[in-house]
Amino acid sequence: MGRLRRFPLFAYVGSRAKGTGILQHTRALVIIVALFATGLMFAWIPPPAGTVPNPSTRADIDVPRWVVDAVAAVTLSALPGAGAGPASASLLIDISTLAQNPPPEPNAAAAGAREPARGDELVDTARQFRGVRYRWAGMTSRGMDCSGLIARVLRANGIRAPHNAASLFTLGRPVRFEALQLGDLLFFKTSRRGISHVGMYVGDDKFIHASSGAGRVVTTSVYDPYYSQRLKGARRLGHSAE
Repeated sequence: MGRLRRFPLFAYVGSRAKGTGILQHTRALVIIVALFATGLMFAWIPPPAGTVPNPSTRADIDVPRWVVDAVAAVTLSALPGAGAGPASASLLIDISTLAQNPPPEPNAAAAGAREPARGDELVDTARQFRGVRYRWAGMTSRGMDCSGLIARVLRANGIRAPHNAASLFTLGRPVRFEALQLGDLLFFKTSRRGISHVGMYVGDDKFIHASSGAGRVVTTSVYDPYYSQRLKGARRLGHSAE
């Protein structure tokens, strides 16, 4: 324990235990474990449909209400002298409300009235993720799958998009292959279950996508034998072709 006291966190826990006994020691450890576990949970929670992530951040997290309530309740119960009085109840409500309803962003009004994204803007956003490793069901800079990449790019540009290739294929309007524009989506059937892969056209007969085979986000020719044989269509979702 002597070595651990060099660290402020353990020194604090040790001092609390010495002055108030094993009960307060246990309560302090409960707080630490709860906060640490919650931090790990938040790092893996994918953003829900409809959120607009910021591509400059590592992860975009929407904290579920039950998580906020549980952490607040555990923390309050572990605090010395905490009880079920009005002050504790008020603090619990304030913590939960603030987490679920943060102050509005300064440019929230402007973002709501923004013009449709241009195809080149979508492509620029997508290229920011080149080299990010492939991770099934992921959509953060630490790993993403094909629909995770596309959903991330579209949401970052104000376009609501599901994290699913087959669902994306039902949105927008169809585009002929010879009329492809920047930002159009290309859909492929790489398995027996229908549409199972999606990428974004970036010009020069190429598309960007999160490839499980390559293990990362890459740019591939639309004439690549594997993908050209499995191409099932292209669609344009909520962006201008200019």
